[in-house]
Order: sequence, then C-alpha cells, then structure tokens
Amino acid sequence: MNHRPRGYEPRGLPGCPTPLHIVHCYTLGFYIFSIMVSYVRFKYIEEIIKMVRSLYNKDLIENVRQWKKDEEIYSKELGKTVEKAESPMLKLILTIASLDSYKHSIVYGFIEEMLNKGNEVPMLQESNEVLKSLENHILEESKAMEFLIRVLEDNNIKNDKFLEFAFKLIYKDEVLHHILLHDAFNALINLNDNTMKELYEAIDNWIKPN
Repeated sequence: MNHRPRGYEPRGLPGCPTPLHIVHCYTLGFYIFSIMVSYVRFKYIEEIIKMVRSLYNKDLIENVRQWKKDEEIYSKELGKTVEKAESPMLKLILTIASLDSYKHSIVYGFIEEMLNKGNEVPMLQESNEVLKSLENHILEESKAMEFLIRVLEDNNIKNDKFLEFAFKLIYKDEVLHHILLHDAFNALINLNDNTMKELYEAIDNWIKPN
C-alpha cells in the first residue's frame, strides 16, 4: 500500500532532475519542436504559393504579349478593309473597331508592364502638374458631353438615324471617359483607397462578365 502523503512528489538524487521536471522538459521541447515544424511548413507552403503565382504570371504574361501583337495586327487589317468598304455605316463601324483594337494593344502593353513590375508601382501618386492637366481634361470632357446632349436632343438629328447613331457612339465614349477621369482625379487628390475602389467599379456599369 502506498503511504505517500498527499501532494508528495518523488525527489531525485541531489543534482538530478525529478521525473516531473523531465516530463516538463520533454513537453516544452515537443512544443518548441512543433512550432519549428509549423514555421518550416508555413515557409514551405509560402514558397510553393510564390512558385505557383510566378508560373501563373509567366503564362499570363505570354498570353497578354501574344494578344497585344494580335490586336495590333487586327487593327491594321481592319484599316485596310475600311479603305475598300463603300457603305458609310460599315466604314464607321470598321474604323471604330480598328481604333479600338489599336487601343487594346496599348492596354495589353500596360498590363504586361504591371505584371512584370508586380506591386512596385505606386497607384496613388502623381505630380501637381499632371493633376492640373487632368482637371482641365475633365472640364473639356464636360463641354463635349453638353454639346452632344444638345445635338442628340435635336429633332433633325433624331430623324437621321445614321447621324444619331454616330453621335451616340461618341457620347458613349465621352461618358465613360468623364467617369474614369473624374474618379481617377478624386482618388489621386484624396489619396484614398475607397475612391480608388469606386474607379475600379465604374467599369462594371459598362460590362457584365458571364
């Protein structure tokens, strides 16, 4: 029968750790080891994620670069077709498509540049000179929109469906330009991520991806 008093802990020889100390040391050692394993595992997973992103970006950059070339070629081919076309309506549509393809090629170039640079480019930073120029552009866009609204309200234009169609095409672009320039200006002068978010979301009013 064990007659050890309550609370009694076995004592080791002088200078030697007790069994309880040994258990504590093993527990602490296991805890430290677990933390080290978790850290190594985290860093390993982090490196894998970086590698996957790198491979994804590399593939995306290649596709973007190819589409940049394709849009430029397509723009030139449409331009040649415009010269052969006779219908004013077809000429107008082909011209717009040709210019848009050229624009897309330039935008793809910006996208490629951003993919290569990553997050190194400051989004909310611009000189006062550029901001002043941007403000002037916004005023000019407003004047253009006012003119187009007056024209589109004219009954003579409404009765000529081709002219109305052509003016509406310009007006559509002017509205989008005004929204983008206005939101970009606000984001840059306020240095606010919320206004930048408004700028990014503005395009959702024009496209609804499936």
